[in-house]
Amino acid sequence: MRNRSLLRLGLVAALAAALALPSPAHAIDGRVVKRGDCTRHSDWKLEVRKEDGGRLRVRYEIEGGRSGQEWHIFLSDNGVGIFSGTRTSASNGYVEVRLRRSDRAGSDTIKAAANNVDSGESCAGKATL
Repeated sequence: MRNRSLLRLGLVAALAAALALPSPAHAIDGRVVKRGDCTRHSDWKLEVRKEDGGRLRVRYEIEGGRSGQEWHIFLSDNGVGIFSGTRTSASNGYVEVRLRRSDRAGSDTIKAAANNVDSGESCAGKATL
């Protein structure tokens, strides 16, 4: 129970810190891509794209870690949680979450936060489409 509370606190702190720093964004054909640095060695990328049929495609990636590390990841759309789970980094240290969801009316602000259970590293950012 204590570990879960510490994890949530860490994710909230990482998200707040990352959102305070601007990261470059590119808008290309209904797609926004944001990138940034994590708190240690890794980098993150968040891509949000509108698809035909009124759907959004969301892709969150983390690169630069070591193989076999466990990451807790949380994604939200306009404050509503859309993903909460754990991913283990591949042999190249790469972690990814992909999902599709209904496109809400108006703009969508996708926020992403991740915490590396093994190293304590955290990543966070947001993209608005």
